[in-house]
Amino acid sequence: MKLACLLLSFALPLSGAGKNIPALAPRTRIVLDKLIQEPESLMGDPRHDIAALSFSPDGARLAVVVGQHRHEALTLLHFLVVGLDHVERVLWQLDLPSKFGFVDSLRWSDDGHLLFLQFPDRVLLVGAQTGLKVCESPGYGGGRRSAFNVPGGFIGSNLYVVGRSGDVLKKDGWLRFYDLSCRLVMQGPAQACPLSGDTAPVAGLFAMADSENRIVALQPDGQERFSIQDSRVHLRVAFLNSGRMLCSGKLPGPDDGSLRCWVLDTPSPTLFRHYEVHNGGTAPFVVSSAGSIAMIAESGFSYNPLTENIRSPLKRYVIWDVTSGRTLGAITPRKQWRAAFGEAFPRKLVDSLVFAVSGSGALIALVDREFIEIFDVPKPD
Repeated sequence: MKLACLLLSFALPLSGAGKNIPALAPRTRIVLDKLIQEPESLMGDPRHDIAALSFSPDGARLAVVVGQHRHEALTLLHFLVVGLDHVERVLWQLDLPSKFGFVDSLRWSDDGHLLFLQFPDRVLLVGAQTGLKVCESPGYGGGRRSAFNVPGGFIGSNLYVVGRSGDVLKKDGWLRFYDLSCRLVMQGPAQACPLSGDTAPVAGLFAMADSENRIVALQPDGQERFSIQDSRVHLRVAFLNSGRMLCSGKLPGPDDGSLRCWVLDTPSPTLFRHYEVHNGGTAPFVVSSAGSIAMIAESGFSYNPLTENIRSPLKRYVIWDVTSGRTLGAITPRKQWRAAFGEAFPRKLVDSLVFAVSGSGALIALVDREFIEIFDVPKPD
């Protein structure tokens, strides 16, 4: 029995932005349930929910975080790497007991040697070739204030950064910089309340959307390099084109939910391009770190004042080239298993918001239930 099904790609027209958009179909499907080695004495639902995906810099491997089970009073997550030339087996698997069933950030180092895995209460560095843990940096201070809840990653060639949003009114968020032995190098206040973040290792930048309606890009020494005004709330940010561009998308809402992008060529960059969405959202989204491709979870938004019911249905995944402003393709909505929160809340299928784009922008990975689908991205004309 084959563990991965090779699927023929084809294109059907989808209407959007006044023209037909190719509908993309997967070329490969990875069946994780057949690949994972389970420990004994598992408790709870045996189905896996896939929490995070990340392509290696060369696009040849895919890192995956899978869970979650109850095991010896903790949540058990599987951390594994699959080679895309042989998707019927894993290169290695590392089982991680955790207090949490999710991760905030999963990143590769630019040389492909290390993996950065951020939980709310700790960060792990793992050898990408061996699957062995290199080091760990725990939270500090105890209690909720010890948590890392701003997505971080590698910054420059020998550091990584994590942060905490803190209290919006007190503006007491903070950032911490560590070396690749997980030793604290520098820490300090964020001067605001960082709400989301991303890193560009080659450019040595960390971007955060804060409570002051700004997007700020910082250097490894903590000094501000760029500042962008974006008056919207609930933003997510990401670098692309090796840190020379930055985009912000918005979670679904009743106002402007467009994806906005800037070229970082001046200290206060002006808007370069936007993917327009109103009465909806463009977050989460992911980008090609070395290219100009964005994959957007385009959602709608509705509010019923009688029932006070809010809906933000996923419409489609859009593949958009930021440089040209062209929509290259679209993918129909998929589903994923939502993580369980105790026996009173069994898992159920929800819109899949776990996906990744390779560094060059040539490949996409998308979760569909317990599978991972791999797509080829059409090249811009």
